[in-house]
Amino acid sequence: MSISAFLPAHTLYIGCDHVARDLDTIVIDLNEAGLPLFDVADAVMLGVLEYIDDVPALLAQLQQFERITLSYCTHAFWRSGTKRTRYWRNAYSARQFKALLRAAGFEIVRQRYLRVGEMLFQIKRAA
Repeated sequence: MSISAFLPAHTLYIGCDHVARDLDTIVIDLNEAGLPLFDVADAVMLGVLEYIDDVPALLAQLQQFERITLSYCTHAFWRSGTKRTRYWRNAYSARQFKALLRAAGFEIVRQRYLRVGEMLFQIKRAA
């Protein structure tokens, strides 16, 4: 929820998580329920996709947004055992994850490594 401090003034911030982080959090288990529909153009999804059973299905639901910033930790973390201890449910390589984004109808606008194995992506719906 700390990302809200980095957003421009007057930005509508809707926090969603699997547990209530504050009184305004929309609590949802994305492995059990679909992503709610939001009437907004932009979304930020950090530290989420590693916990998702069906990543392609969730990516299809993200088509409701024009632009998305998201993070993903690639399978490089599996070698160290980090993912297994965090209950992460998938292990895509960077190449596989980028292919999933494209197959879901997104264009990668910008990408960068935050640290070994962890990538940050800015994507938008493909034209």
